[in-house]
Parts: sequence; C-alpha cells; structure tokens
Amino acid sequence: ARARRVVLVAGALVLLAAGLAWAGERGLLALLFASPEERARLAAVGEARRGVAEDPRPLVDAVEDYLRDFGETGWLRAEVLALRDAPVPLGEGRYLVVRDRAELVHVPAGRYAIGVPDGDDRQATRAREVRLGGFLIDREEVSNERYERFLAKWQAAGGRHLCGREDADHLAALARSLDGLSPLLDGPVVAVTPWDALEYARFYGRRLPSEAEWEVAATWDPTAGRARPYPWGDAAPDAGEAPANLSWAGYGGPGPDGEFQALLAAPGRFPRDLSPLGLVAAGGNAAEWCAGALPLPGRQPLRGASIRTDDAFDARAATRREHDPRQPPPADAGFRTVAPFEG
Repeated sequence: ARARRVVLVAGALVLLAAGLAWAGERGLLALLFASPEERARLAAVGEARRGVAEDPRPLVDAVEDYLRDFGETGWLRAEVLALRDAPVPLGEGRYLVVRDRAELVHVPAGRYAIGVPDGDDRQATRAREVRLGGFLIDREEVSNERYERFLAKWQAAGGRHLCGREDADHLAALARSLDGLSPLLDGPVVAVTPWDALEYARFYGRRLPSEAEWEVAATWDPTAGRARPYPWGDAAPDAGEAPANLSWAGYGGPGPDGEFQALLAAPGRFPRDLSPLGLVAAGGNAAEWCAGALPLPGRQPLRGASIRTDDAFDARAATRREHDPRQPPPADAGFRTVAPFEG
C-alpha cells in the first residue's frame, strides 16, 4: 500500500510538472480560471496565427474578437495583447503588426551607400555611406482606411496628443485627403501635416523614418549590393512609360471643372513600383514625410516622387524637398512609419 501511495504521489508530481510546462507563459492559474468561451477564443487566435503567412486577416479578426469580449477582464489577455503589438513574421522579410493591420518589411542593420555624386544636383542627397541599425518600415503608404481607424482609437483613448502640438486637428487630415487627391479608402492618406504623421506613428509605438532609412528601403538592392536610382531599377521613366504613378501616368478622372485630374492609386495599381526590399509605391503616388534634422516646427523633408512629379530627373529616389510645416501641407504629402528591429 505504501509503495502504491509513493507511485501515486510521484505520478501526480509528474502530471503537475507537465501541466506547468504546457501552460508556459499563459500561467496555470490563468488557464484554470479562464472560461471555456475565453479558451475557445484563444484557440481561434492560435489557429489563425499558424496560417498568418497565407492570409493575415483571420489573425487580425481573431485578436480583435478576443479583445472586444475579454480585453478588460480576460485571464489570458496578456498573451493576446503581446501578439497584438509584436511583429508577427509573414516570411520573406515581411511582418504583420496586428494593432494597426500594418504590413512591414525588414531592413537589416548594415552599411549602405546612398545618394548621387557631388555636384549632380543640389536637391538630391549627396553620395555617402550610412550605417543603420535594423528596422521595420511600412510596406505600403499609410492608407485613408488605416488613418481613419487610428482616429477612432485615438479619440477613444482620450485624444492625448503625442506629437507635441496640442492644437493639432488630426481629424481634418482625413477629410482633406478623401476630398482631394486620394478619394479611395485604400489609397494613401495625403495632405497630412508632419504632426498628423507623427501622431499616428507614436500612437502605435513607431516613428517617422530618417531620410537615410527611407532611401535605403526604397532603393537598396541586396543582390547587387548597391542602391538603385529608382525603386524599380536603373531605367528612367519617360513620357511613354509609367512604372509608377507619376504626373504623366494617366491615372485619375474628371476633376471639379470636368478636366482630367491625376489621383493617387491603391497599392498594386502600378506593380513595377516595387523596391528590392519590398516597398510598394516608393517611386510615385504620394510624397512621404521623413524625420528632419530640425525638430518641429522646423522645415521637414519629403521624399519620393509623386503624382505631381513631371520630370524623370526629379523622380530619382535620391531627390528631396523640404516644406515649412507652419504652412498648409502639400496635397500629395503622405507617410510611412518605422520601428527599430534587428530580426
């Protein structure tokens, strides 16, 4: 009998150790106290996580479903919140951030040669080598839809200004975009100020890219070990060819006066406008705010050609311009965000 009790106790200890190991980060108590409904929702998140490389939408939906019903009181919410905020690998250097449904591409740490030879053009970045830490950058320009979703969450969180300007009207930016050059929800949000872009980025724990980060992500060819003049390659665009949504691309429709008006396009409308690292529409569509050398309200740089670019020379990725943020924002000004990430 005594030997039997020893065996039973030993077996119970083995089962307890196995249970603790299986619980892992969830914690045994959390699993014990979670309701069957909550455990089922967590299982749905896990199932969607396994198929995220094929289709990220089910994971976004599963996380949002769990947080809608259990986000405040759920025993297992820590695991879901971590998954919501952390980059989820999609394969081939791409990552998903569930919180704002952003797909980002990874730029590895390293030394990169960017710019154009000295004396080429004073409006372009000079040829130089830069050393960058690894980072993630939005694969696509932040869209009207993503910005609209941000506004709703930002207001629900109390509308606290993280951009440093308490009087900034971030809601007006969406109306300017949709009523202006970007009427599609999946088109890039434009006519935004640097404060609008910074508010979005900081709300999601990210920032605006430096000019060097933007240029490397838009032009670096890891196979050739050099930067390209244009995201799609060495060939300059001309009037007979539009690899990107530039002024002569012919994409748009009738304007208020009935004449043709160039408009911004949704991602993928110009499939050649793709950088080797995976950035979409870095060679045209919207110009993009970057973090400048001067703090706001100092002049801030815009990088990338846009539908207002009417010259192949100005369409080079090394071309830059600056804008005084105290003036109304350019109608073609959009943005991407970045976050440090070594991978």
